[in-house]
Amino acid sequence: MNSKKLLHISFADDSIIVPKDSRPVPFDHSLVSRAIGGYFDDLIIESFPVYDAGKTVFPDARDYAGVVIGGSAHFVREADQLVWMDDIVTFIRKTVEAKIPLLGICFGHQLIAHALGGIVGSFSDDRRDFGVIQMDRTKYAEKHMLFEGVPEVFDALASHGDIIRKLPVGAQVLVSSAGCDVEAVEFKPTVHGVQFHPEYTPEIMLNLAKERIVDAASRDRFAAGLSSAPYATQVLRNFVKHAVGD
Repeated sequence: MNSKKLLHISFADDSIIVPKDSRPVPFDHSLVSRAIGGYFDDLIIESFPVYDAGKTVFPDARDYAGVVIGGSAHFVREADQLVWMDDIVTFIRKTVEAKIPLLGICFGHQLIAHALGGIVGSFSDDRRDFGVIQMDRTKYAEKHMLFEGVPEVFDALASHGDIIRKLPVGAQVLVSSAGCDVEAVEFKPTVHGVQFHPEYTPEIMLNLAKERIVDAASRDRFAAGLSSAPYATQVLRNFVKHAVGD
């Protein structure tokens, strides 16, 4: 295991927005790098893109200090249509067995739940969480390493239509929101997931809004309500700190 290498699983065919310049797109692995910033000396982040075209041979997680599985435009319920789904489920289970620190973000969070026996589905009212969402830590998160320096109530940026409907056995909820009971979870001591996007910025949310909100006045109202979410980003940095050290 390389103590300074972090593996980021990204989903290459999922970019909702085709970049016209060097701007990052919603599932771009560079967002994680930008969110982590220069807080960790000599940290190497390697991206492993997953393409829709065929079966996938994933790296050996034991070669890394930690693994992040990012967001995607796909849904876990598309498992029968995604030829790599069985491969990533196997990869997740091997990573868990090896006790390599693992963090899932949004789709990655749902994938981990699915791989470990949980159930993922849409909101009961078919709505979507999109924008700034207020998060509430549970008592279990009070002294949890992911939430060092994070207040009991904090904002996060979110964009999802599916949620974890049933947790795997033994999992503990760390954060909830008014609309989603499972915003962050400890699946196992080395395995965690967050439904929100700690790597997102208001710029990314605005780019998404251009695709999803047709009415200009509604987009303007959405933009006015956006703000950065530094405490959500701190959760990601805390994971890296735990996985690779300072």
